[in-house]
Parts: sequence; C-alpha cells; structure tokens
Amino acid sequence: MKTSERIIREAFDSVLAGVELPPETKSRLFYQFAEAHRNGDQRGEEKAVVGVLANSEWRWKDFEEWLGRFRVHNQWPLTWRPELYEEPPSRPKTMKEALAYMNIKEMKAFLKAEETAVKPAPKKRSEFEGVIAAQCSVEDVINATAPIVEKAVVEFKERREMAKSRLLAHTLAMRAFSIRHKIQCDEINESVGGFRLQALSGGGCPIEDKYAAMFNKGEIQGIPPLFPGDRSCLITEPEST
Repeated sequence: MKTSERIIREAFDSVLAGVELPPETKSRLFYQFAEAHRNGDQRGEEKAVVGVLANSEWRWKDFEEWLGRFRVHNQWPLTWRPELYEEPPSRPKTMKEALAYMNIKEMKAFLKAEETAVKPAPKKRSEFEGVIAAQCSVEDVINATAPIVEKAVVEFKERREMAKSRLLAHTLAMRAFSIRHKIQCDEINESVGGFRLQALSGGGCPIEDKYAAMFNKGEIQGIPPLFPGDRSCLITEPEST
C-alpha cells in the first residue's frame, strides 16, 4: 500500500516543525522526499534529504534537545552514529596526541623538513615516533599537525551533517508509517471497535525499549518516532490483551 501525499505532508509538517529551514529549501525537500517515499525507495529518501540539505543553512531543534537529554547519561540510541554526539578533532596538546594525527608518510615528510637525519632510517611507526619524540620539540610537532587537524575537522563536520540528514530522512519515513497505521487502526475501531495502538521498539536498543514502554503506558503523547532516529513502529492490538 502506497502512502498518500496527504499522509506524507502530515508527517513532513510534524517533523519539520522542529527544523529551521528556508521556505524554498523546505518545499524542495518535501517534493523530493515525497516522491522517493511513495515509491518505497529508502535510499532515495536519504539521497533526497542529504542532497537538498547539503550546504544549506538548517537547524534541527528537536535533535539538539534530544542530544542534550541523551548526553546527561552518555547513552545513545542505536541509530545515532558517533559523529552525532562526539566532539570534533581538536588541536593536540602533547607529543603523543600530535603524533596520533600523523601517518608514517607525514612523519617522514616532517623529519625531512626538519632536516633530521637518522641512521639507520626508521621504517616502523613506533620507530618514527621515537625519533620525533627524541629529537624534535613538542611545539614544532604540534604546529606541523595544524593542517592535518584542520582537514580532520572539516571531514568530521561533513560526516556529522551526512549522519544528521540521514537521521532526518529516517524520522520522516517512520512518522509517515505511523500516521498511516494510526489511520488504519481508527478505521478498524470505527467498524468493529476494541483495538488500540501499541509501540513496538526496533530491538537491540535499550533507549527505544524504554520510550516504547512509556508510550504503551500512556506516559508519552504523540506517535513514533518518539525521538529523532527512533525505529519504533505502531502495531494494532485488541484492547483486552
């Protein structure tokens, strides 16, 4: 069963209520995501969201709120990639930290630039690290890593934006599924009655289990996903169970 545009629009508006995005970008995002979702194309959904949001000025306030909640206990949902909550690379402060940024090729180039001749020439990483630590100043090594760290920061931020966009695509799709299932359950109850909606977590994630259980006890309003990236889905059960 394909999801109607009305359901996709309702899902989109409910999720994007927590996103700051220019109107023209939001419109383009809806139509590209909706087309992929109607075709059941999960990769297309991700591609649409990632493509539209790339290099865009956008802010996901709901994500930021949940990031703060999860950070309190340092516990993260299964669908959250580490770059979503880890800190970006930073300027090293010690020789050990600086050397960790450098590969053998970079250490070899550094020794050559420093005109540091060693015989026999080091070959293993540990040998290069030993030579640099013994013969070069910490300040010089740290300064040499500046372009390496800068590149690492840029790459980290790119991965973070990609992961956040994919999380948004997942959240949009799951919200559309939940709305569709809720409509089906309402129709059944109008016809024969006696059924209720329950949340079923994706499995393997204690955080999803926790919030699905809270939903089923009536402690949470709304419908899944219960937080950004939540895999919980709705199921229909007889009220007597």
